[in-house]
Amino acid sequence: MKVKLLLLGAACAIIFGFNYNVINAQNVNQSQAWKDKSSIWKEFRKNYSYQFQIVGEKKYDDGSRLLLISEPPPHTKLDSVRKIFGKYISNDTVFQHKIGYDGWVKDIIICTKEIPDNEFLSVLQNLQKYLFHTDYKAYAIPLPIQSSAEHFLAENLNYLVTSDELYSWFLETNTDVEKFVTEQNAQPKSLRQIFNGNNSDGIYFSEKPGFVTWVLHKNSNIDNKKEDARKFALDGDLIFGAINSGDYVAIIAREREVSVLSLPPLRVEMMLLLAKNINKEELGQSFENAYWFLGKQQKNDNKDWFFAWLCDELVNTEYGNLLNQCDYNLKDWTDSNTLKGYYDYSDEPYKYPFSKALHDSLNAQSIVYNWSSEALTYTYEYKSPYSILACLGGTGCLPITYILEWENKVDSVDISP
Repeated sequence: MKVKLLLLGAACAIIFGFNYNVINAQNVNQSQAWKDKSSIWKEFRKNYSYQFQIVGEKKYDDGSRLLLISEPPPHTKLDSVRKIFGKYISNDTVFQHKIGYDGWVKDIIICTKEIPDNEFLSVLQNLQKYLFHTDYKAYAIPLPIQSSAEHFLAENLNYLVTSDELYSWFLETNTDVEKFVTEQNAQPKSLRQIFNGNNSDGIYFSEKPGFVTWVLHKNSNIDNKKEDARKFALDGDLIFGAINSGDYVAIIAREREVSVLSLPPLRVEMMLLLAKNINKEELGQSFENAYWFLGKQQKNDNKDWFFAWLCDELVNTEYGNLLNQCDYNLKDWTDSNTLKGYYDYSDEPYKYPFSKALHDSLNAQSIVYNWSSEALTYTYEYKSPYSILACLGGTGCLPITYILEWENKVDSVDISP
């Protein structure tokens, strides 16, 4: 008899629970948030057509809310996201956005109803802790976003900070040396003191606002530093260089001045990928112009088809796509927009670097365009145990190599536009 009652009770719980979820879903399906989901997403992707990772939110007069998770990290599971909303979750949908020739990213739209304002922050924190490994500075961008993506910012992002400057700012023993504090410890410490301490891993802020540094022991397991990685990405917007003390490395950045909309935080998953491949000789990307089927495609609105090669580690990653986009812009801008049609990239500068295509100006038989990544940074050895890595040309540009070929002659030139 007890067994029958237990089975009956379980059946009733399942039935009533199922009915509750169905009714809850029906309620949300009639909400303003659910009716608005497609238009909100389309407007977002119209303004942010390239890869862009955010959490956005809009609250409606009927008490419903719409949350957008654009390009959730690779570990994200939809079932896990649903559990975070618990009793509030009623319905969700996944949109797919095209990038490039045949690439795509996915975004999640979640529609909820009647989450009290004093409970929403907790839900948002739990969501960001799942997505980004910490609820530190959890935020949701108000939707719809009023501005479009800024590809050419008005702010100065090009700083040339030398290794000598980093040494004098952070390692000199005079009283003007920058000192750092943590959130938990307000006692200022010099970087030398931090290097000489035990368990010094963590995020540090300069006593006078301006710098943030991520300190890592040389034996640190980067997989255990995801929370620090996210904090560093949120609090720093430009990386000036790094200081190696033998046992520790301090990555130095500017304390964020530009909004996360204009200069999105570095993605934790990308930092982990690069760290795991730190000993790899190089990570490769190139556009191959000798592939058989390259050229105009009549079945594709007469656009050009271009073969982009990525090493295995960068396939289906944000960084791989950024390299493709940069390579495209390098070639298109050098040729004064004569390559228009490759992919769906359309970042047109306010001024092209040459009055006409470079190969026309120089009458060269061929030109090879490359980002000269080997000339991007340099390392200088100071008095043991310190060495410093700094940007060679500045934080706002990548060195370029043009290899020009005439009859029986090859020249190359490195420039930083």
